[in-house]
Amino acid sequence: MKRIWLGFGVLAALIAVGVWSMFAADAIHGDMARQLHQAAYRTDSRQAFDTSQQVQRQWERYFLFTATMADHTDVDEIDALFAQMEVCRTRGDEINHALLCAALSECLTALSENHALSWANLL
Repeated sequence: MKRIWLGFGVLAALIAVGVWSMFAADAIHGDMARQLHQAAYRTDSRQAFDTSQQVQRQWERYFLFTATMADHTDVDEIDALFAQMEVCRTRGDEINHALLCAALSECLTALSENHALSWANLL
């Protein structure tokens, strides 16, 4: 009987961690995606550059959390886009920076949606 309760306890803990990680991923990646979407349409390039740099720092801060949950192909693609965006910021290339912000916003939104509880993810 003790083993059954231990099994239920472990199962409940795994479900709780899964639900927590779902909400955490949505909060973290959704916020980054919104900020990058706004940066893509900013007319002031200095503000757009600052916003994208701040989001890149957030990405680096939460990288291990993301890497434990997400497919590494997606994580590598996002890393590559951040590297390209850093070059655009360094060179002052506003157009390509805006395009990369929009692309990164979509990638981060997709990453967030991949971990959401939905029928498409359950099926």
